[in-house]
Amino acid sequence: MQADESAGTVIRKYAATHRTLQRAIDHPTKLSPSDITDALRNLSNHLNTRESIQDLKDGVKDLHDRAVAIEKSLSLTEDVLTILQRGKIATSLKVELESILAMFLMRHEDYIDVFWDTHPLSVKADKVVQDFIDHMIPLLGDSRVSKASKLAEVDTLKKFLTVDGADAELLRQRAVKLVSGLKAVLQKWEQAVERHGLDVTSDHITQFDTELESLDSTIGDLADKIMKIGVALKITSAFPAVCKDLGEFTPEWTDAWFLDVIFHAISSQVQEKVRVEQHEIYTSLDTQEAARDSAVLELEDHRQTNASLVGVTRSVSNIAWQIKATTKIWTTLSTDVQALADALDKDTTAVFNARLETTTQLYKSLLSALKEYDRLFTSLVRPVVRSS
Repeated sequence: MQADESAGTVIRKYAATHRTLQRAIDHPTKLSPSDITDALRNLSNHLNTRESIQDLKDGVKDLHDRAVAIEKSLSLTEDVLTILQRGKIATSLKVELESILAMFLMRHEDYIDVFWDTHPLSVKADKVVQDFIDHMIPLLGDSRVSKASKLAEVDTLKKFLTVDGADAELLRQRAVKLVSGLKAVLQKWEQAVERHGLDVTSDHITQFDTELESLDSTIGDLADKIMKIGVALKITSAFPAVCKDLGEFTPEWTDAWFLDVIFHAISSQVQEKVRVEQHEIYTSLDTQEAARDSAVLELEDHRQTNASLVGVTRSVSNIAWQIKATTKIWTTLSTDVQALADALDKDTTAVFNARLETTTQLYKSLLSALKEYDRLFTSLVRPVVRSS
């Protein structure tokens, strides 16, 4: 799970480790070409293992299952709003709640549409990625092809990706609009609460929300720093985009293997602290979210409404962050192929070939994720949103 796009703070317990990582970014170790080659080959070998691919598929299933579960949370929140709106309340509040419920129903439907529309997009992305693996990467590695011809093919591919990725950009915009729409519903609800003097304060729920926000912020900062260390070491300079996308799509999976690459920059002691931090935070996220859901069910009427709206808005924001990674595959390919083109002159032959091999394995991993996402959709039945 990634941190929300708003600024946050790192949990004090982990602050020292994050400062150490920042120093490694600011003052990177200078690696020799052979060091970079070894790191890339180790990463490539790890990505190619059966365990790595299974972990990735498990991560995709977790993302998919949580996305489906959010639809149920939206339905629960809708039920709570409906019960409150139909209860014995002032006419003026009833009118406002009718408007809020109508807005929420539209956002609920938007969520279902965005979620389901990621499927045809992922199928389309599958073909683009497969073509990149089968044709572009072998071309860049073919010593018989001139540099001018390679650069011309890169330019042609980038132009194609700009046009072919238009639908992806539209879906990304819809995901952004969905989150903004839910935040607007929450804001309108909070205005109604203030205007009608409703008491929705629940210290217990607020504490969960605060802790979850801190966990999100901390793990997001950690993932960002780990990625920046790889870039500073010049290990990920030819494929930073796909690393970032996979990190947003299935963060636990990328965190696990990427630490093995940056061992040049941090001590084994710091590495262990990072691993412990990751484990603790991911465990805490699961525990806190489950506890929050349980606490919401114990609240009543307007308190439950407030808790449900806050929680579901946060959940959709996080899942939208991950789903948007699917929509960025076209721009990711464009960024990565340009980085490889730039490396034609900068790298030794050994380093460049290692970059190509690692890029191949990364995109094969992405391909596995897309195929798993497609497989999971075949067993789903599209839910129907109830009319208000």
